Amino acid sequence: MHSAGVYGGALMSRRPKVLMVGPSRDSQGGITTVVNECFAAGLQEACDLTYLDCSVPGGKARKLAAGSRSLLWARKHAHEFDLCHVHVGG
Repeated sequence: MHSAGVYGGALMSRRPKVLMVGPSRDSQGGITTVVNECFAAGLQEACDLTYLDCSVPGGKARKLAAGSRSLLWARKHAHEFDLCHVHVGG
């Protein structure tokens, strides 16, 4: 059970809804490793977690399509979450 806390001036007695954005969990790389470690540690049990992959392995067209779909989905659903946690790298 999530302990009550203050969020935006309101008492919060429910688990926070979190949108985590990052690369496909099937891809290779440091950020993918961090994301997978978050899941292995049980982060999804501490909050209502939705993972949105914004990039996938493959060619430029496939990456562009995945990124575009993710952006449109996030734009449509962002208001449903208390927090958006975005993983980026360069």
